[in-house]
Amino acid sequence: MRGGLFDRIQLIQGDNAVRWTDKQHRRLRILATADAPSFTELDQFKIPADSGFDPAAPFRIQLLAQRVVGAVEKTFLTFDLGYALPKRYLLPVATAPPPIVTDLSAETAAKAALWQRIWRDRTIEIGILCAMLLTLTGIFFQFHATANPRTFCWVRVSFLTVSSFY
Repeated sequence: MRGGLFDRIQLIQGDNAVRWTDKQHRRLRILATADAPSFTELDQFKIPADSGFDPAAPFRIQLLAQRVVGAVEKTFLTFDLGYALPKRYLLPVATAPPPIVTDLSAETAAKAALWQRIWRDRTIEIGILCAMLLTLTGIFFQFHATANPRTFCWVRVSFLTVSSFY
């Protein structure tokens, strides 16, 4: 794991790939059953709800391993392990009912009006932000503003103070 991301193991199902972060991982010490085998490493990974993972569809787990080939060279190999849920655990597929058609134009219009109203209510803050960004851009492109280190230090500290309090 580097940087909170498990980059050597991923779950692949169709076009979707799930990579886990440290917040979706939990190290287990023992299994709760009395007749459980002993493992040197025992981990539990949580699949995010918004990943589009279907537990009834076949999937595969891919492991990326590295091997030293020379003094400074490494080669990477991927190992795949496919899995499909046994048929006895799946329910027969029933025909789906016809979709319910609703009028989405009112909901879409309400959502559009909401974000436009939020932007309209924040025009002063947006104007101040644009002015600050233009000022900062002007300072960076004018070399005489950075020629005197003492003046530049005061301008920099003033700008950072204003942006911190804003």
